[in-house]
Amino acid sequence: MKKFVVICTLSLMFAFAAMSEAATEWVRLVTDDAKGYVVSSHGNSATIDVGTSMGSRVGGLFLVYSEGNPVYDASGVLLSVEKIPLGVLKVRQAAGNFSMCGFVPPTNPAVIRPGDKVVPIAANVLKSLKFALAHPVLEPVYTEGFISQVPVEAVPAAAFGVPAAV
Repeated sequence: MKKFVVICTLSLMFAFAAMSEAATEWVRLVTDDAKGYVVSSHGNSATIDVGTSMGSRVGGLFLVYSEGNPVYDASGVLLSVEKIPLGVLKVRQAAGNFSMCGFVPPTNPAVIRPGDKVVPIAANVLKSLKFALAHPVLEPVYTEGFISQVPVEAVPAAAFGVPAAV
């Protein structure tokens, strides 16, 4: 009888561990997939490429942001990129692969542009956010065969092995 109890207990422990791993993976997938972009913005509405298949729902909130200054460690390795909050969108209609949204005050619709990034946000976080008054100015930067856009003066030339001007 003891062996049966031990086997059942171990089986349950492994089952819960597997479910926990699966749940963690699902949350990671949903949150990773829920990132999207502003597809269009005009008047008092915007369309994002996050739909019900990616977790969007009517009434859901999305933070609109632009990438700002890159953050490097002491050896010059890129750690992260600053997120500049531009505003918040509230989903009015959600379809399979896109959502129609309205602007949540104090979002300035003129600041939101196609190509800005969106991520889901909780309502309780809204009060702590401060939004940019204007869209960041970006210029192309050429690095190792790639072209990217970063804010003007965001990356020092020395970060790319270019000597400083004398």
